[in-house]
Amino acid sequence: MALVSEIIESLNNNPDDWVAGSHYLQHKKSGLAIWIANGKSFLRVDNPRIRFTWRAKRKLWKAIRTWYTNLSLDRLAERN
Repeated sequence: MALVSEIIESLNNNPDDWVAGSHYLQHKKSGLAIWIANGKSFLRVDNPRIRFTWRAKRKLWKAIRTWYTNLSLDRLAERN
């Protein structure tokens, strides 16, 4: 669960360190990539292979959705 807490903290405090593609959310500095393509149920890290508990997936998915929402709002603010 420590990894999940670190990821959530990074998403919240350093959102610019993350970039999203169509299948992965990747941390730019470390290269850690989280599979996000199929939603909360399928969250995982492939290298090294890490599977999350259901509870961890719920917490992580909430943080990822918040990150996406804030990213979208930031982009809208830049246009105005």
